[in-house]
Formats: sequence, C-alpha cells, structure tokens
Amino acid sequence: MKGGFTLIETMVVLAITAALSAMFIASSGGANGQIALYTDTSKVISVLQRARTLALDKYNPSPSSGSPCAFGVVFYPLEYALYEKPYSVCSGYTYNTNTDKILQKFNLDARVQFSNITIPWNAASSSIYFIPPYFTTSSLANVIVLQIKGTNTTSSVTVSPGGGITSQ
Repeated sequence: MKGGFTLIETMVVLAITAALSAMFIASSGGANGQIALYTDTSKVISVLQRARTLALDKYNPSPSSGSPCAFGVVFYPLEYALYEKPYSVCSGYTYNTNTDKILQKFNLDARVQFSNITIPWNAASSSIYFIPPYFTTSSLANVIVLQIKGTNTTSSVTVSPGGGITSQ
C-alpha cells in the first residue's frame, strides 16, 4: 500500500475550498461598500472642516472688496465642492454659480451617493457655509446623509449652528 491521497479525496478537498472561497468573496463585497461609505463620510467631514478653518484663517474684521466673507461646501448627488464667497456678494450665503469661486471639487465613490441633505433654513439650498468669526450656519443643525447605492446602509454628518461637525 502506497502513501498519499486518492484522486477523489483531493477533488473533495478542492470542492470544499472552492465553496468556502466563493462564500467569503460574496460576503466581502458588502464590506467593501461599507468601507467606501465610511471613507467618503470621512472625506466630507474633512472638507467641511477645511471650509471652517479657511473661514477663520481668512477672517478680516474690516474686509475689503477682495476678501472672502464665507467659505462653504456645495453638494450635488454624486459630488461636492469647496467654495469661497467674495465679500462683494455677501448678501446671500448659499452657493451662487455666478459669483462664488469653486476652490476644489470632490467625487463620491461610485458605490456611494448623497441620499438626503437637510438644510433647515433653506430647503432649496444644497450648501453649508461658515461665516467667521462665529460660524453661524443656521439656527438648526444641517444634516448630510450618505448611502450605499441599492441598500439601506447610511452614514450621516451633522453640522451644528455653531460650526461643530460630527458623524453618526
């Protein structure tokens, strides 16, 4: 009698290994979507914090016409952008395509979308801005909800009236 495995034993082991590998690959697909969701949530928070920091850094108590009066983030279904509002047009703080300057655009991962953006003071707006030195954004919290496409898995970012940024 010779040592070793028969062909049938080897085929059974390969079949079990293939089945387990297929199950692992299928289950890790959902994890990749969650990783993309949390990565994009972190990026949105980072851009909001950058807008807040720029508003404070560029604050000028006696501004000139060339000074920015606010910085903000405007949201679209699959992308968002950091913008600067010039002092000469500070009457309305929501994003205005004709006067405001886009500083940088960001795209969401292909698996992620904005599912809800709640800006209480202006339902038609999709931008959050920071006005120095107090960062008054609105009297109520602004909420941005990101979602993995085709699922109910979400992550939200809240910007408080005082400029605090948190995620859930």
